[in-house]
Amino acid sequence: ISSSPETKGAVKVFPSRVIQRNPHCVEITLHEGRRHIVKRMFFKLGFFVVDLVRVKIANLVLDNLPERACRELSGAELSGLRRYLQMPE
Repeated sequence: ISSSPETKGAVKVFPSRVIQRNPHCVEITLHEGRRHIVKRMFFKLGFFVVDLVRVKIANLVLDNLPERACRELSGAELSGLRRYLQMPE
């Protein structure tokens, strides 16, 4: 998405994957999630985002975790997250 007079600059996003599930649902895979990037991309394309659901962060699948809830990470999840963040075990 490039600059236009209505914006303060271009919206730059690393390569991602987009799958249209149905006429009203799109699945997007981003490799970086800056503040409201999905909403801004769709707005620039003339669409309004009604609902946005994060399903995965790094190696952590959120499943049906309610908003604002938390849970303990399994040992495998913690190890995978450390590898993802390049932290020592």
